Amino acid sequence: MWNDRTGRLPRCFAFYGLGNLFSTRLDRQRADRQVKDEGNTVSEIDRRLSGPGDGLTILGKSAEGAEMETVRDSNREAALAEAKALLDAGDSDQIILTATKRILETLQEINGPLCDAIAPGLISASLVIRCIARKAEEALASIVAIVELGHSYPATALLRQMCEELIFAKFLRTLPRADADEYVRLRARLEIHEGIKAQDSFFTSQQEKYNWPDESDPRTLPKLPPDAEALAHALKNKLKAIGDRNGWGKKPKPTAKEMATQGGLDEVYGFFYHAASSSVHASLHHLLRMVWVDSSAGHGDISSRHLEQHYRRVALIYGAWIANQVIEVITDEFPGAFPENKEDSFGIWMAIVVAPAVVHRSPPIVTSRELE
Repeated sequence: MWNDRTGRLPRCFAFYGLGNLFSTRLDRQRADRQVKDEGNTVSEIDRRLSGPGDGLTILGKSAEGAEMETVRDSNREAALAEAKALLDAGDSDQIILTATKRILETLQEINGPLCDAIAPGLISASLVIRCIARKAEEALASIVAIVELGHSYPATALLRQMCEELIFAKFLRTLPRADADEYVRLRARLEIHEGIKAQDSFFTSQQEKYNWPDESDPRTLPKLPPDAEALAHALKNKLKAIGDRNGWGKKPKPTAKEMATQGGLDEVYGFFYHAASSSVHASLHHLLRMVWVDSSAGHGDISSRHLEQHYRRVALIYGAWIANQVIEVITDEFPGAFPENKEDSFGIWMAIVVAPAVVHRSPPIVTSRELE
């Protein structure tokens, strides 16, 4: 995807050749070992990495101060050395995990100044984007932690929130800033109203069902005011007016697909949103792929762990991919937020994740293994 703001390719494509070599190298390793492996695959990379910068083209490198240039070069060489060592070890899953961790570290470095010890102020679209940035960081950190525990399927559910909030952040930036700020304030108020209404309805019904008294503490449990319905109606009308001005019609909020289209993320919606949604809904595809039968033994068993490696790669690769797109939104909203001395090293790790995934169309939503 071309970076519309800068007119340059995204950072990872500066090292696209590295990613391709990574893919070929892993292909060769799997062929040599005759290992059936549905994951990502980069042959000459050890030779290419044997000399500093050999075989790599770094795009869009700007003139920087000597100190910044030195740090940037040092970070790049360290990333190349670490990548080469991982490739020499031949463990593709460890390569993907390490690359995801390095991408997470960069996101954490970006978010520190944006999210820690911030000055108080009004709710705004800019504040919401900061929240999305930190939440993407926390989601990716959780994905890494869950994957390392060996229970990767639940980690894929986190992709849904990352995807939806990426779409929402990009959508907010398409609105006139005054409308974006008003929209998030009104939506926040309406969502709080809906939350209080839902909890009040549920606990009231349970107390009536079992004939139990209401002993809730009004100091900790908010309740709706008498004119709540009128307030909600007024909030919805104001939101409809914003929708009417900005192209999603007279309704309180656009659909996820409408937001994706307005934000130029139709491809993200079509693939990531679809793939991630199956992890949080009652998907027959995901339920039935848990069943594996041993024909020789005449029985089978049910577990998501039959596709553990597949889910591991889905969670890590697509989590890193979405996090990178969140970073693009952050740096559009807050120019200068990306640490310049990490441009090259970050690009290396993103290339290792993205290039093989694109070239090999992997990991897929539907695997050949489950169709055998």
